[in-house]
Amino acid sequence: MRSRKSILFNLTIILLLACTACDRSTRHVTENLSQAEELIWTAPDSALHILESIPTSRHLIGKEQADYVLLLSLAQYRCYIPVSSDSSMIDLAVEYYKDKNDADKKGKALYIKGCVWKEKYNDIPNALIAYKEAETCISDMKERHYVAHIYSSLGYIYEKSLNFELAKEYYQKALQENTNIKDITSQASDLLNLLGLYHIVNDTDSINQCITSLLKCSGKLKDSILQSKIYHNIAVSKMYQEKYEEAEDMLEQVMGLNGHASQGYDLLDDFGDVWSISHNNSVESLFEVQTNSDIAYNLGLRMPVVCGSRDDGGWAWGLPTSNLETAFKTAGDDIRLKWTIIKDKATSVPGDTHWSSTVPYSVSTDSHKSGRVTRKVYIPYAQRPEPYDASHNPLNYRILRYADVLLMYAEVENVLKDDGQARWALNKVRERVDLDPVESSGTELRDAIRQERRLELALENQRLFD
Repeated sequence: MRSRKSILFNLTIILLLACTACDRSTRHVTENLSQAEELIWTAPDSALHILESIPTSRHLIGKEQADYVLLLSLAQYRCYIPVSSDSSMIDLAVEYYKDKNDADKKGKALYIKGCVWKEKYNDIPNALIAYKEAETCISDMKERHYVAHIYSSLGYIYEKSLNFELAKEYYQKALQENTNIKDITSQASDLLNLLGLYHIVNDTDSINQCITSLLKCSGKLKDSILQSKIYHNIAVSKMYQEKYEEAEDMLEQVMGLNGHASQGYDLLDDFGDVWSISHNNSVESLFEVQTNSDIAYNLGLRMPVVCGSRDDGGWAWGLPTSNLETAFKTAGDDIRLKWTIIKDKATSVPGDTHWSSTVPYSVSTDSHKSGRVTRKVYIPYAQRPEPYDASHNPLNYRILRYADVLLMYAEVENVLKDDGQARWALNKVRERVDLDPVESSGTELRDAIRQERRLELALENQRLFD
């Protein structure tokens, strides 16, 4: 009898200890989730660390599981890490909150679902459906950061769908929300989006109002990269409007001239490094699209395959012409020629030891009109990911380089009759590729600047409106 009582007593103690441990574990998870949620906007990296350190995350159920999936996805998104959850995983949070009286959680879950569709699957129609469902929650949402993101995401979707009026409407809504919560960085991003749209629809008054607002924002920003992007975009706008003095001031702010603080930009010493993977986000780059070669995502740069030789697994779009090759040769520009164009039967490709006289590179003329492909977005064999396809290449896409800024500045100074300063900027670009300095003035100098833009920025999608 005593033995039975002893066993029963011991079992009771064990059960109580297990319940206590379970309660502590539950409270610990709840506390971690609450702490992570508080840090999502102010310190997303810390929030992510807290979430990833929860040891029982795989065993969560119900509300804790939904909150964990939601917060982990948000933390990754805020840290510029591709959202790791697939659609079925974030659907756990969507499904859990769809009938709950919590508009913020429901709206956030649908917003992240839209991000997953857009970023992991590049599925714009399904992303739009998720964002529109999230929009239905907005009137009852208290966390306005997410409201602004929902509006901005809808603006992006409509802009990519060429529905510029709806895109403008949603970017304006996002701007208003970010203004109300005093998020300067997001305000600047919204204004840059709107500035691009106003140029598309040729709305001069709105362009000027947008520029005024951007200048107010720029002085409050701590992000020097975003500041430089603002100054560049304003400079381009002023050049289109032929307001060259104002464009000059914007460019000098980027370049750190005439009393403006240096932003730290400069040309790389070697032109061949400009488009190399090892020089992603270099001192020459003001703005570039970031990539990720992780096989789980479709966030790599497509251009190496899209513009590559069909004999090398590419699609052969945007091929260099014989006219461009002739322009390099006429200018005596051997350095940029070899780093810009690869020809059929080339026995060597700069930066890649894979090819030789016994194994030449092929751009066969029966499959390619010009027998040439671009070297700029070419990825050497030793640096190619596995698989080497259109979705997983780790080369960042250079949107704006300091060389472009220098040549824009040269153009502006030439128009403003300061040819000495124009030559300084132009020759700084030429010096890197061992070309003699230009000494001309006036219209001859203007023509030299335009020719330099052709040679320096060839095949970089920068010269359509030059």
